[in-house]
Amino acid sequence: MSFFKVGQPFQGPYLEINKNPKYKKLKDAIEEKIIIAEVVNKINRANGKSTSRIFLLTNNNLLLADQKSGQIKSEVPLVDVTKVSMSSQNDGFFAIHLKEGCEAASKGDFLFSSDHLIEMATKLYRTTLSQTKQKLNIEISDEYEARLLF
Repeated sequence: MSFFKVGQPFQGPYLEINKNPKYKKLKDAIEEKIIIAEVVNKINRANGKSTSRIFLLTNNNLLLADQKSGQIKSEVPLVDVTKVSMSSQNDGFFAIHLKEGCEAASKGDFLFSSDHLIEMATKLYRTTLSQTKQKLNIEISDEYEARLLF
């Protein structure tokens, strides 16, 4: 049996939303335990430019919030996440694919980049499995498709 060591230890909530008064309104809006709270770059579907967003993973949802105001911009139930596609390069790019027809998928899949991609994918997989009893498909490739609706 082989064991692999991750290059950097998992930390979870990088933003420490519970301690930062700037995010009190955001914390108060979330009633569940926060598993991951991190700033990611969300890639704009229309023009490819990136915007900083707070990526939050709770027991039942994936949320995106504005980094400056803390206002929740998107909320996706974990049951609506079908797959995570990750770049095989060391660039941190990944896509979160959503179930067609669900409310969150009205604009298509989400594209992001993050410095903590492995931790995020691992915790998203584990949380989805424990909450929905579904194994989240993780795809690692040099190229992958994403549905982008404009």
